[in-house]
Amino acid sequence: LCFNAIATEHGTLDRRCVWSSRLQPEGAPVHRMLLNLRLKFHADGSYDKCKARAVIMGNGMCYPRDHGLTHAPTARETTVRTEFCRALHKAYHCKCFDISQAFTYGRPDRHVHLEFPAGMKQEYGKDGEKKCKYLNFNLYGSPSGPRCWNVALHNKFLEMGFDQSTTDPSLYKRGELHVCVFVDDCLCTFPTSDKCVADYKEFVECIRKSFALRDDDDGMTDANEFCGMCIEWAPWINNSRAYFKITAPKAVNSVLRAMNFDGGCRTADTPLPSKTQCKLTDCPQKGPEGDTNRDFMADKNYLGHLGTLSWVQRVCRPDLAHACGCLARVGHNPGKVHWRLLQQCVRYLHGTRDMGLVYERRSNASTTAMTLEGMTDSDFAPNYGNEYDNYRSTSG
Repeated sequence: LCFNAIATEHGTLDRRCVWSSRLQPEGAPVHRMLLNLRLKFHADGSYDKCKARAVIMGNGMCYPRDHGLTHAPTARETTVRTEFCRALHKAYHCKCFDISQAFTYGRPDRHVHLEFPAGMKQEYGKDGEKKCKYLNFNLYGSPSGPRCWNVALHNKFLEMGFDQSTTDPSLYKRGELHVCVFVDDCLCTFPTSDKCVADYKEFVECIRKSFALRDDDDGMTDANEFCGMCIEWAPWINNSRAYFKITAPKAVNSVLRAMNFDGGCRTADTPLPSKTQCKLTDCPQKGPEGDTNRDFMADKNYLGHLGTLSWVQRVCRPDLAHACGCLARVGHNPGKVHWRLLQQCVRYLHGTRDMGLVYERRSNASTTAMTLEGMTDSDFAPNYGNEYDNYRSTSG
């Protein structure tokens, strides 16, 4: 019952015929399609909605028959943070908007035929031949879907007079208006003058003519969340802000829930114990003891939890950098010792979940220049000695 509604929606998005019915061509591959339901949450962890979309089952596709180039650029966390810092330092507006059903705006790079999904009435030709769905525009699940959408959006930006950044292809500039793109989410920074605000509104209207934005999204929403980052802005005072803070409560809640720590646990004071080295000698080895170690780790999603921690570290928690680097060194064959260290890192995160990355605007800061500061923490190679695995330094 649900699929009929979703399939009807996808089939006639914005009066575009995303797919059409035709006879199954002889010898051509016909792929399956399913309905994907997913709960979505805001960056602060609160519930947003249940999202449903029709998706191609890409596991039935193979290269090069069904797809060619698949890669598409996405904005780096450093670029996003730099744009936030630019908005703070120069007292600019920082807005964001989301393009709805983005992948359906990309033209397929080859012919794609789909079976009628379960729940949708099968159609037949005059002689009783089965019909299939032919994609006029791309759909989620297509291997080349991200690239085709990125090409469509890139061409639109060039048409509107934007220049693509040479350091990050997901950043577009037109004068003082900067647009940072993460798939279908756009982060925009621009001055607060009336002329620049009018120019930005004109830009949003041009986007709306080609792509549909989310319901009730006029492009003037403050960037309080972007790609999993939760942004806490200081209030405007004398046409400027004093600071902003980046946190990732959604990802933190996710890893705590996955490790059964969301109900509470004993917190840790440091990400790893003092002078801890993640050694390869602690990985499961051959023999009975190694088999017991492997059995213990069999149902532990070590790499999945470490991946979430690494994302949190890159976005807003540089204090976890060294711990994530050490834990990742043994990710190919983790043992019980490494699992305990990962648990300590998560318990440290539980006790410091409200901490984040804070950017402050100095009261005497010039509006024409920004100062770049960098810090590092490292363990140098001679500290390893012969006891450890190699003589490489570890930095964070």
